[in-house]
Amino acid sequence: LDGIAVASILLCVVLFAWVIREEFTPIELRMADGYIEAVHTGVEYRIGTGEIESVTLLEELPRMSKSRGNGMDTLLEGTFYVRDEGQKCEVLLNPQNDCFIRLETADMIYYFGGVDDAQTMEVYLQVIP
Repeated sequence: LDGIAVASILLCVVLFAWVIREEFTPIELRMADGYIEAVHTGVEYRIGTGEIESVTLLEELPRMSKSRGNGMDTLLEGTFYVRDEGQKCEVLLNPQNDCFIRLETADMIYYFGGVDDAQTMEVYLQVIP
């Protein structure tokens, strides 16, 4: 019984540390060797620029609901459902920022944002044809 209590306490400490790491690790959006990389605690998404069918700079996010992932005040990460488009998308961004990139490939729609609006704009300008 004491072992179960100790294991439960240790699990709570580990989960607490993981949640803190998730919320306070900044998002990075970058271009690397012909790929857009969206990075949080590791490279979460890596999309070749040749795969991108369209790219749009947004000043407002569409209405979306979380299917799987995180929906924190400073972090949206995972699979979401965009109500207006009626389909799922992959998201990695800080919803408190003011500019976001919408990428569309043959298979998926992505919404990305960098650590700040300047980083997002820098990547957008490198991707647009």
